[in-house]
Amino acid sequence: MTHVVFGCDDELKLLPLTFIVSDYKFRDYLRDRQHPAVEVMYNDLVERQGLLWLYSSILAVLPRLLPELVLIWIKNRSRKQYWPYFDYKALFECSLLEIRRKFDILQD
Repeated sequence: MTHVVFGCDDELKLLPLTFIVSDYKFRDYLRDRQHPAVEVMYNDLVERQGLLWLYSSILAVLPRLLPELVLIWIKNRSRKQYWPYFDYKALFECSLLEIRRKFDILQD
């Protein structure tokens, strides 16, 4: 759902963007990261692709991504209304444009 609402298909950008504009924060991610199912997925990824591939992929895009994330953080640090990460079902009745306007998501 967040991929569509945030207009983002880049996983490395989506996670920090989620922390910035939603009520799902880094502490929630760390808690969820401890879940056995997440551990299985992570281990499977590392087994298939390799740890070197995973971290080199992240490091390859980080220089390009970091300035954009800092800018998003600056624009959103005084945000008063966060995107409801877990409680979003009521928003199914709204259009995508209404949702983006209501939460000021990706607005210049």
